Amino acid sequence: MTEADPLALLTLAQLADSGFPSGGFAFSQGLETLLAEGHVRGEAGLYALLEHQLQDRWLVFDRYFITQAHRQADDVAALFDLDREIEAMSPAAGLREGSKRNGMALLTSHDKIGTAPASAYRKAVMAGDALGHLPLVQGLVLQARGLDLTQALVVAAHGFLAGQVTAAVRLGAIGSLAGQRIITDLHATLAEALSLPLSPDTPWSFTPLAEIAAMRHETQAVRLFTT
Repeated sequence: MTEADPLALLTLAQLADSGFPSGGFAFSQGLETLLAEGHVRGEAGLYALLEHQLQDRWLVFDRYFITQAHRQADDVAALFDLDREIEAMSPAAGLREGSKRNGMALLTSHDKIGTAPASAYRKAVMAGDALGHLPLVQGLVLQARGLDLTQALVVAAHGFLAGQVTAAVRLGAIGSLAGQRIITDLHATLAEALSLPLSPDTPWSFTPLAEIAAMRHETQAVRLFTT
């Protein structure tokens, strides 16, 4: 293992911190409904769900768009095309709108701390020229903050896992230590997957249970999260 750049590590720690205002605090990605309806139970159930979401969504969908945005960060037209592709491949309205709201929140935070391209892309979203989906924004701003692709993927993937675990803790489904066990175990799976190249079949996703739950969530009378 080569010695890492301390500034890159500090930046990674800052951007992966749950205290960084990324906008994900209000979204459970359908988890609230899955827990309320008993489809996911306890630590083992949450682990199985998150492993499925990693394998059949994040690693083959989010990872692809983060990677492409990171590589094409200087090509605005390419970024707009990627943004529209995410929109077209996101059939669940709640998850689709949540991705854009999270993306705009992340753009706004980076704009305010001076991440160079965040202001211009935020203006493009507000003007209707871009959509601002979260994976696209993550690739763009993490590249601008000096993180290489692997570091950017680590920040984004850890943020996804930590956000889901935090949502489960807030909903009373698991305790904090159980959540940390889940994250620890899934980090090993994630690290192994990220060491392999992207499949030529990407992007795709198949998480019908979470998507249906997100759709059902819109009709719940009482809810803690937006989706």
